[in-house]
Amino acid sequence: MPTFRIASPEDADAHAVLVAYFTLRAAEFPGGTYSPTYPKAAAFQDPDGVFLLLEDDDAIVGCGGIRRVAMPDGAPDVFEIKHVFLSPETRGRGWGRLLLEELERRARGFGAGALVLDTHHTLEAAGHLYRNSGFAEIPRYNENPNATRWYRKDLVAEAGDDVERLIGQHLGERFPESVEKGKDYGKVDAVMIGADIYGWASRTQDNSGPLSEADWRGLESSVADLRESIADFPVDARSYYERVVQLGEAALRRHVEE
Repeated sequence: MPTFRIASPEDADAHAVLVAYFTLRAAEFPGGTYSPTYPKAAAFQDPDGVFLLLEDDDAIVGCGGIRRVAMPDGAPDVFEIKHVFLSPETRGRGWGRLLLEELERRARGFGAGALVLDTHHTLEAAGHLYRNSGFAEIPRYNENPNATRWYRKDLVAEAGDDVERLIGQHLGERFPESVEKGKDYGKVDAVMIGADIYGWASRTQDNSGPLSEADWRGLESSVADLRESIADFPVDARSYYERVVQLGEAALRRHVEE
């Protein structure tokens, strides 16, 4: 399975895959009038966005990002999906859906209330993926000269539902072999931090009693420390621990809602 790595869209690796993406789009674009715009790093930085590289056996095979965007109607907390691309040789494996789901998970972690994107009507497979993933066509919301269709998906799941989903996902994942048990990465012990966050989040879902205020403060602190330390983990372990962060954030949102 592929893994995800956070990168600046201006880094050399990200720029190379974006060049491949824009070159392919320009060759296929009707009328030969494709107008590429390379993304700026500032728009894809936490907490207003993220840019991901998709890697398979150390090869970069795709990319995609989300960024906070201002909507014409003033709707708050809307994030836009941008530059979703998979190398042609990887298509048909379901990785486009994996990438889209990963971007949605990260948008939820930023507190997104909705996702939007634009595309071209000739990209039929992409349009099919978006519609099957819950996106609905909407009126034009930007002036992208390369787009002919615009989509939106409202993110309305309750925080408790997110916690349950993320716990199930966490239990189904294999612990990264590259992580050394007992070793600190950045501010955190890799094993203990994951166990602590999972334990606190699980208690919000079962009947073992509510978390104390000290527990909530511990969860909030642990999530912040892990988020800050992810860049110090082995590359192939980062996506695993990013999802642990998302689990902790979902539990904290549930506490706020209650």
